[in-house]
Amino acid sequence: MKNGDVVGLRQLLSENTNLDGVSIRGKENDATRSLLHVVTDWPGHFPNVSETICLLITAGADVNARIEGTDTETPLHWAASSNDVAAIDVLLDVGGPLEDAIGFQNWDAAKRLVERGARTGLDDEASIGLMDKIEKRFEDVL
Repeated sequence: MKNGDVVGLRQLLSENTNLDGVSIRGKENDATRSLLHVVTDWPGHFPNVSETICLLITAGADVNARIEGTDTETPLHWAASSNDVAAIDVLLDVGGPLEDAIGFQNWDAAKRLVERGARTGLDDEASIGLMDKIEKRFEDVL
């Protein structure tokens, strides 16, 4: 999947209709992850990531799947941590949990999440330079 072979993935999914719910156990710990986690894994920006994500979701993969283990991150968390705006867009388009996305000091990802409706606090607004939002917070004080 990380090599962007959507033709091969499409064939694999059509021949193995149970792959959409597969969980993969990590090498370093007991956590399991979905195929959507694999395609949004660090460092991100894999070829054809948008089409790959769409194929997996069309086959039945859960866009809201969480890692099973000590962390409970979604594929959207992983896409944000990789600053992978293409993956972020398609995950949000198909219903990814916007409110669960975590800031990873990847400014393109943070700005895209705000553009797509993420709620921000004063610290978020200061971090990514949203002066208009900061000024609005204090307009009654000034």
